[in-house]
Amino acid sequence: MTIGDKDFFDSIWISVQQANHFYPSASFYIYDWGLTNSQRTRLKEIVNVDEIIKWDDHVKVSSIERFSLLRRAKSHIYKYLPIEYADPEEIENARQREQNYAQKPFCLLDCLRRSGSRLIYLDGDAFLVNQINDLLQREFDIGVTLRRQDEIINKRNQCQVLNAGVIFFNGYVAHTEAFLKNWIRRIESTYEYLAEQTALTRLIEDECPGIFDNYYNKGVLNLSSFNIKVQVFPCEKYNFNWIEEGVDTDSTNIVHFKGGRHSNVERFHSLLNEIDISIPKR
Repeated sequence: MTIGDKDFFDSIWISVQQANHFYPSASFYIYDWGLTNSQRTRLKEIVNVDEIIKWDDHVKVSSIERFSLLRRAKSHIYKYLPIEYADPEEIENARQREQNYAQKPFCLLDCLRRSGSRLIYLDGDAFLVNQINDLLQREFDIGVTLRRQDEIINKRNQCQVLNAGVIFFNGYVAHTEAFLKNWIRRIESTYEYLAEQTALTRLIEDECPGIFDNYYNKGVLNLSSFNIKVQVFPCEKYNFNWIEEGVDTDSTNIVHFKGGRHSNVERFHSLLNEIDISIPKR
């Protein structure tokens, strides 16, 4: 499953093709946040695309709205003081981004109800470069990807532990549903930057202290009367996003052109040549 708008068409198209190459019997669900009609038509032509779901009515998360309101109030007060603070336009842009990020678990919950099966979530700029059988054969319900150790920061308003651009839901549907509902509830009570990603981290670490100390650590979350098994995987292998360093396609399974890195045309096309895939002509 993936999400994205017209600016992510190229990487979504590649993601669908790569999924079909490695797992031809798997269905692919695309949540349309602003694809063009021609892009939707072209994606529907690919055999493994099960559904393209228009996601027009975004769920408004109240905690994000209140956090933004508090920031606007501070901005108004601080303009009379010798204190630098974000301007109203910057705060509004941040609010919109936060609401967009927070749609992820809602889309996942919707997709779970449509598919009734295990799910792999990929951001619109992430795709497979190798099969992931070694991971899928492990026994876990929720798989998350941990950043490099020297990148991890775990402070209030600066929670950079996990990268939520790739998530694996490998267990029973009931376990996935319980996890997603609890993640949503945690977002709704989180008043920090990057509420979606922060809530995911806090939800897991509160029940499993120390789980993020090492890759491949395991833990159990007791959520909604279920014992949900969580495992931590390295971004290095399953969510590689240091594109500027070059991609070792022998040791990497999933790449992620996060932060607009897919707009780096030279690097993007270099990788496509390595994995022998090309973008269709417009």
